Amino acid sequence: MRVVFDTGSTNAWILNYKTDVGKPPNGFEIPKSSTCKKCSDEWVDMSFGSGKLGGHFYRDDVRLGEGDNQILVKDQSFGNVEK
Repeated sequence: MRVVFDTGSTNAWILNYKTDVGKPPNGFEIPKSSTCKKCSDEWVDMSFGSGKLGGHFYRDDVRLGEGDNQILVKDQSFGNVEK
């Protein structure tokens, strides 16, 4: 999936595969991850200069890159953009 790194934000946000713009291959399919865990049932709304989003927070292993150059971040917290 394509990623935009926003170094001005405190949280990482990943598109949910059920959203219009998150359809595979652009969105994260939670049911396909055996290691993904929901942090809580609390809904979070966030506002940015360019718009708003909402979703839940999860934890999972995140891989950046491919092959020998891949970086693995274990148990990374992220928001899952559901709205």
